[in-house]
Amino acid sequence: MCSPDSLCIGVLPNNRSICVCPLNRWGSRCLLSDIVCQSEKTSPCDNRGQCVAIDEQMISDKKFFCICPKGFSGERCEIADSKIIVTFHKDMILPSSILIHFIQVMNNSVPENGSTFKNIPINHKSIIIRWSRPFHIAFTELSDNNYYLITVQKTYHPSAIISTTINPSDRCKHMNELFNETIVKLHLLRRIKYYHVPCQRQHSPALLCFYDDSHFCLCNDYGKERVANCFEFNASIEHNCFGQSNCENGAQCLQDKYICPQTSICVCPKCFYGKRCQFSSNLFGLALDGILGYHIQPYINMKHQPHIVQVSAALTMIIIIVGFINGFLMFITFKNKELRKTGAGLYLLTSSMTTLCTVIIFALKFWILIIAQITYMTSRSFLYFQCMSFDFLLRIDLNMDQWLTACVSLERAITTIKGPHFDKQKSKQSAKYIILFLFIILTMTTFIDIY
Repeated sequence: MCSPDSLCIGVLPNNRSICVCPLNRWGSRCLLSDIVCQSEKTSPCDNRGQCVAIDEQMISDKKFFCICPKGFSGERCEIADSKIIVTFHKDMILPSSILIHFIQVMNNSVPENGSTFKNIPINHKSIIIRWSRPFHIAFTELSDNNYYLITVQKTYHPSAIISTTINPSDRCKHMNELFNETIVKLHLLRRIKYYHVPCQRQHSPALLCFYDDSHFCLCNDYGKERVANCFEFNASIEHNCFGQSNCENGAQCLQDKYICPQTSICVCPKCFYGKRCQFSSNLFGLALDGILGYHIQPYINMKHQPHIVQVSAALTMIIIIVGFINGFLMFITFKNKELRKTGAGLYLLTSSMTTLCTVIIFALKFWILIIAQITYMTSRSFLYFQCMSFDFLLRIDLNMDQWLTACVSLERAITTIKGPHFDKQKSKQSAKYIILFLFIILTMTTFIDIY
């Protein structure tokens, strides 16, 4: 039997339990405790790292290992990640996300590559990149094979803070832009001897880097000359975590290093999200959140929000005010008993009520979206409740209004056909049952669709 605070996941053929031990417990039945990680005050892990004791039955020199929080690494989480602050020129058009490649130069060995990606919010021209592994070269890929050099450091400094600005002129050009067709068609071994030429100041004084299909080259100062320093880099590589990707829906998989990677992330294509890009937002293309939510800037009041948010808010308020006035006037009009002698009057009175409800719910939904995005509202229970309840009521009101309009048209057709033989009292009585029936049916069908 396993200890009470452990998890039994099966039984071996010799009738022995398979136990999964909690932290600070070990042994075949999780009955033995280890004091290495028990005291928070004397925790061997720094920066709030999680200490995990190693089973003493395992052959290891270590008594524990640390699970580091985001932003820290090292055996005891003592090393803060390198921080790179990248600011882009105001005239540069940035995509919604970019790739960042890191190169670690190895002595007498092939350079080691690692990649990550970063989302860029709307109207932002700067990003902060954190990287936990050693690197000497960092460059970004804004779009397919559109590279910009970020930094080059001869010696790696852990926990360094690097700040740089990228201008349009800093783009790394492809060799086709630098050489004529004759040189481009040469074999690599014959072509590469010309790679020093573009770096010469008289040819391209502002050139920092360039690349071909299999190399990435930096223009470095060497004495009084400027020469090309190239290393292997496959610009057309497929980002699939070297065949070990668990990303879905055609997403790119990036790893922090080629050998023994510790982290991997999925870069989702449009309309997909989730850690593995397993969720799709195709059916929510016209949702208010999807249209407007991404443009709303957090912690910025409405006066300084982007123009699209301000214009949307103004138009929405106009629609809400006009809709409320329309519904209110309809309600006052058809509340008159003289106009409710037939079923059409009841249909139109109910329609005015659904119009008022629709306008009020839409106004609440819109402003909750604005407030939630600006203030970073984190009450998941409240957001979930308002999302499900408001959408539920909106669907009922909109469908109800359409059915009531159809009922009015149908009754007018019947009135025209029967003429003076039309029974107003019977029409009014039937309308009451039809309205109740429609409400029940629409509530049930909407509930099934949503839940």
